Amino acid sequence: MTNGTRPLTTCPACASRLIYPVSFASHPDRERVVIERCCPECDHSDCVVCDAVAAAVWGRRERSIRRELVRQVIALELDEILASV
Repeated sequence: MTNGTRPLTTCPACASRLIYPVSFASHPDRERVVIERCCPECDHSDCVVCDAVAAAVWGRRERSIRRELVRQVIALELDEILASV
């Protein structure tokens, strides 16, 4: 997954792997996607253009990460509730 020679999932400003997509939009050529992304470590934000397959893979990866984070939060909250009973 690259835009030119830069990885989509690495911040070009600080090299953080925590950069995340903010939005996905169809490119005028309809074969590519414009992704607005933001880095939580250095606040860098930009837009990159990539092929639709790379955008779909990144979107699935992000959804999977979010689902796992939600599971972890629920488990921690449940542990806290059970500990207080």
